[in-house]
Amino acid sequence: MKNKISIRTMAGILWTIIFLVFLGINASAYEKEPEKFTYYLSADLSGPMGGTNVSMIPGLSDFCEWYNSTKGGIRGVPVTFKARDNAGNVTKGVAAYEQFRLEKPKPIVGSFHPAFVGQALKDRLAEDKIVNFFNTSSHSVMFPVGYLVGCQIDYPGAVAAVMDWVKKNTAWKNKKIKVGLLTWDNSYGKGIFDPELRKWFAKQPGMELVAEEVFQTRDIDVSTQVVGLKSKGVNWILDNTIVNGPVLINKSLKSMGLLSQDVNDTTLGKIHHAGLGWGVDEHVLRLGGADLMEGYMGLRPWATFDEKDNPGIQLALKWLKKKKRGLKIKTNAYTVKWAKMLLVTHIVEKLVDEKGWKGVTADNFLHELLNTSHFDAMGICNFDYTPTRPYLVTGRIYMMKNGKVLPVSDYVEAPDLRPPQYK
Repeated sequence: MKNKISIRTMAGILWTIIFLVFLGINASAYEKEPEKFTYYLSADLSGPMGGTNVSMIPGLSDFCEWYNSTKGGIRGVPVTFKARDNAGNVTKGVAAYEQFRLEKPKPIVGSFHPAFVGQALKDRLAEDKIVNFFNTSSHSVMFPVGYLVGCQIDYPGAVAAVMDWVKKNTAWKNKKIKVGLLTWDNSYGKGIFDPELRKWFAKQPGMELVAEEVFQTRDIDVSTQVVGLKSKGVNWILDNTIVNGPVLINKSLKSMGLLSQDVNDTTLGKIHHAGLGWGVDEHVLRLGGADLMEGYMGLRPWATFDEKDNPGIQLALKWLKKKKRGLKIKTNAYTVKWAKMLLVTHIVEKLVDEKGWKGVTADNFLHELLNTSHFDAMGICNFDYTPTRPYLVTGRIYMMKNGKVLPVSDYVEAPDLRPPQYK
């Protein structure tokens, strides 16, 4: 009898320990006011996307210094960050996350990208209750809605918005547009290969999606793909790449005498080239040069460094100068980090004011984030989410003209191309 009681008692103690461990994992990250609030980053800082992403750490560093010195932190609690380079490798990205999740207090939010890293972590984020406020917006990653929220317009919707603008606002109004998708062969690039986008094109008068091609992130020539697209009558190519990706496509088009750099040019046999927000960037312009990249365009939800009258851009430029940052730091990723952190600190401030630090949980943060309506991040970006659409939906068409990246349209809303089961 004594042995049985002893065994039963030991079993009870064991289950109590397991329960308490589980409770500790899922409890509020903050039992009291912390010494600091930490944001976590795992990103490709040295791999294929490193040229643009290298400015993420300076962006976070400069934001935290500015915020703490001017705002006094979040109700007196300094804001900081921890970052790890995953070089665009899934294994390294997951390993960085595994280290972050063991931090004390437990993280409630961070950015774990690229898209394939976010995809690999999707189930873990839900189990651990950590929000991934990251940069991608591929439907395959974003749905079903969970702990991943994008700060980009969804890629299929952005493609549709670009071509809809072209059809309605240029000399292509009464011309037949034949689109070919040419993009990186990874989950980020192929985020534009989407069944809802194909259905959208099928319903558009005067437009047709005729081909989808891919290339590798380290390829140095895409002539074979361009020849294939030309043979199908393509007069518009759209990509979802960054860094050297858009440059490589333009080089091939130009070397073959096919590149048209005037959006209103409808010459038979010429091909136009457009991309999305991460590609229509100052870094890409510098890589390719103003002459080669002239006319490259796409939909962006964020302001560029060339918009000198924008208050958020003015502040970012001030800090770049103050910290003596080199030209390579002037990329999308720098200002996007400022914009995201403005929203993150705003939400945490709200939670602290309403619920105290014990209320700063991932679930509460996610609820506030997905119900954010028209949050103006100093003019850099307008954040607008709903619980069923976890990414941005509006932006402006930007174009590379005369060595600058500037808007050529008012704000446009991307078509709602969510998978039907999630509408």
